[in-house]
Amino acid sequence: MTALAYIAAVVLSAIALAHTLWGSRIYWPASSEIELARAVVGRNQIKRMPSPAACFAAAAVFLAMAIWPLWQTGQVTSPLSDVITLALGWGWFIGLGARGGMGFTRDWRRLMSEEPFATLDRWFYSPLCLTLAGIFFLLLKFGMSQ
Repeated sequence: MTALAYIAAVVLSAIALAHTLWGSRIYWPASSEIELARAVVGRNQIKRMPSPAACFAAAAVFLAMAIWPLWQTGQVTSPLSDVITLALGWGWFIGLGARGGMGFTRDWRRLMSEEPFATLDRWFYSPLCLTLAGIFFLLLKFGMSQ
Protein backbone atom coordinates (compact mmCIF):
# COMPACT_ATOMS: atom_id res chain seq x y z
CA MET A 1 0.00 0.00 0.00
CA THR A 2 2.91 2.34 0.65
CA ALA A 3 4.01 2.19 -2.99
CA LEU A 4 0.48 3.05 -4.14
CA ALA A 5 0.39 5.95 -1.68
CA TYR A 6 3.62 7.36 -3.07
CA ILE A 7 2.48 6.91 -6.68
CA ALA A 8 -0.76 8.77 -5.95
CA ALA A 9 1.12 11.48 -4.03
CA VAL A 10 3.59 12.07 -6.86
CA VAL A 11 0.90 12.14 -9.57
CA LEU A 12 -1.37 14.47 -7.60
CA SER A 13 1.58 16.72 -6.67
CA ALA A 14 2.47 17.02 -10.36
CA ILE A 15 -1.14 17.97 -11.13
CA ALA A 16 -1.03 20.56 -8.32
CA LEU A 17 2.20 21.97 -9.74
CA ALA A 18 0.65 22.26 -13.22
CA HIS A 19 -2.31 24.17 -11.79
CA THR A 20 0.07 26.46 -9.90
CA LEU A 21 1.93 27.22 -13.12
CA TRP A 22 -1.34 27.92 -14.91
CA GLY A 23 -2.48 30.21 -12.09
CA SER A 24 0.81 32.06 -12.56
CA ARG A 25 -0.08 32.42 -16.25
CA ILE A 26 2.64 30.04 -17.39
CA TYR A 27 0.90 28.11 -20.13
CA TRP A 28 3.11 25.03 -20.14
CA PRO A 29 2.97 22.71 -22.00
CA ALA A 30 1.04 24.80 -24.54
CA SER A 31 2.30 27.81 -26.42
CA SER A 32 -0.68 30.07 -25.67
CA GLU A 33 -3.56 30.53 -23.27
CA ILE A 34 -6.22 29.46 -25.78
CA GLU A 35 -4.22 26.37 -26.75
CA LEU A 36 -3.89 25.37 -23.10
CA ALA A 37 -7.57 26.06 -22.37
CA ARG A 38 -8.59 23.85 -25.29
CA ALA A 39 -6.34 21.08 -24.01
CA VAL A 40 -7.06 21.10 -20.28
CA VAL A 41 -10.50 22.71 -19.83
CA GLY A 42 -12.25 21.64 -23.00
CA ARG A 43 -15.51 23.54 -22.59
CA ASN A 44 -17.11 24.25 -25.95
CA GLN A 45 -15.61 27.31 -27.65
CA ILE A 46 -13.39 28.16 -24.68
CA LYS A 47 -11.11 31.13 -25.27
CA ARG A 48 -9.40 31.68 -21.88
CA MET A 49 -8.09 29.71 -18.96
CA PRO A 50 -9.95 29.93 -15.65
CA SER A 51 -8.88 32.76 -13.35
CA PRO A 52 -5.63 32.54 -11.39
CA ALA A 53 -7.68 32.19 -8.20
CA ALA A 54 -9.50 29.18 -9.64
CA CYS A 55 -6.22 27.60 -10.75
CA PHE A 56 -4.62 28.18 -7.34
CA ALA A 57 -7.70 26.78 -5.57
CA ALA A 58 -7.53 23.66 -7.74
CA ALA A 59 -3.81 23.38 -6.97
CA ALA A 60 -4.54 23.53 -3.24
CA VAL A 61 -7.15 20.78 -3.52
CA PHE A 62 -4.79 18.57 -5.54
CA LEU A 63 -2.00 19.17 -3.03
CA ALA A 64 -4.29 18.17 -0.16
CA MET A 65 -5.29 15.10 -2.17
CA ALA A 66 -1.59 14.32 -2.67
CA ILE A 67 -0.94 14.38 1.07
CA TRP A 68 -3.92 12.21 1.98
CA PRO A 69 -2.49 8.85 0.80
CA LEU A 70 0.58 9.50 2.93
CA TRP A 71 -1.66 10.15 5.94
CA GLN A 72 -3.68 7.03 5.25
CA THR A 73 -0.62 4.77 5.12
CA GLY A 74 1.06 6.36 8.14
CA GLN A 75 3.94 7.89 6.16
CA VAL A 76 3.11 11.29 7.67
CA THR A 77 0.88 12.13 10.61
CA SER A 78 -2.45 13.76 9.86
CA PRO A 79 -3.21 16.88 11.90
CA LEU A 80 -6.89 16.00 11.47
CA SER A 81 -8.99 13.55 13.38
CA ASP A 82 -9.31 10.03 11.99
CA VAL A 83 -12.96 10.70 11.15
CA ILE A 84 -12.13 13.80 9.10
CA THR A 85 -9.18 12.09 7.41
CA LEU A 86 -11.39 9.16 6.39
CA ALA A 87 -14.21 11.46 5.29
CA LEU A 88 -11.78 13.35 3.05
CA GLY A 89 -10.57 10.09 1.56
CA TRP A 90 -14.08 8.85 0.83
CA GLY A 91 -15.05 12.23 -0.59
CA TRP A 92 -12.03 12.29 -2.89
CA PHE A 93 -12.65 8.67 -3.91
CA ILE A 94 -16.23 9.55 -4.88
CA GLY A 95 -15.17 12.78 -6.61
CA LEU A 96 -12.40 11.13 -8.62
CA GLY A 97 -14.63 8.20 -9.54
CA ALA A 98 -17.47 10.49 -10.61
CA ARG A 99 -15.15 12.72 -12.66
CA GLY A 100 -13.55 9.71 -14.30
CA GLY A 101 -16.89 8.13 -15.11
CA MET A 102 -18.41 11.36 -16.44
CA GLY A 103 -15.67 11.54 -19.06
CA PHE A 104 -17.26 8.59 -20.83
CA THR A 105 -20.82 9.93 -20.94
CA ARG A 106 -22.58 11.48 -23.89
CA ASP A 107 -23.68 14.55 -21.88
CA TRP A 108 -20.11 15.29 -20.74
CA ARG A 109 -18.80 14.91 -24.26
CA ARG A 110 -21.46 17.29 -25.53
CA LEU A 111 -20.39 19.96 -22.99
CA MET A 112 -16.65 19.31 -23.21
CA SER A 113 -16.11 18.69 -26.90
CA GLU A 114 -13.22 21.07 -27.60
CA GLU A 115 -10.19 19.33 -29.08
CA PRO A 116 -7.66 18.24 -28.04
CA PHE A 117 -9.38 18.02 -24.62
CA ALA A 118 -12.03 15.53 -25.78
CA THR A 119 -9.41 13.07 -27.00
CA LEU A 120 -7.07 13.64 -24.05
CA ASP A 121 -10.00 13.18 -21.68
CA ARG A 122 -11.09 9.92 -23.26
CA TRP A 123 -7.60 8.44 -23.32
CA PHE A 124 -5.85 10.06 -20.35
CA TYR A 125 -7.74 12.38 -17.96
CA SER A 126 -10.77 10.17 -17.27
CA PRO A 127 -8.76 6.91 -16.99
CA LEU A 128 -6.31 8.70 -14.68
CA CYS A 129 -9.17 9.85 -12.44
CA LEU A 130 -10.56 6.30 -12.33
CA THR A 131 -7.11 4.90 -11.54
CA LEU A 132 -6.61 7.40 -8.73
CA ALA A 133 -10.10 6.61 -7.42
CA GLY A 134 -9.12 2.93 -7.38
CA ILE A 135 -5.94 3.71 -5.45
CA PHE A 136 -7.91 5.81 -2.95
CA PHE A 137 -10.39 2.96 -2.53
CA LEU A 138 -7.60 0.44 -1.86
CA LEU A 139 -5.99 2.81 0.63
CA LEU A 140 -9.33 3.35 2.37
CA LYS A 141 -9.92 -0.39 2.63
CA PHE A 142 -6.39 -1.54 3.39
CA GLY A 143 -4.41 1.54 4.51
CA MET A 144 -2.90 1.61 7.96
CA SER A 145 -5.06 4.40 9.46
CA GLN A 146 -8.46 2.93 10.27
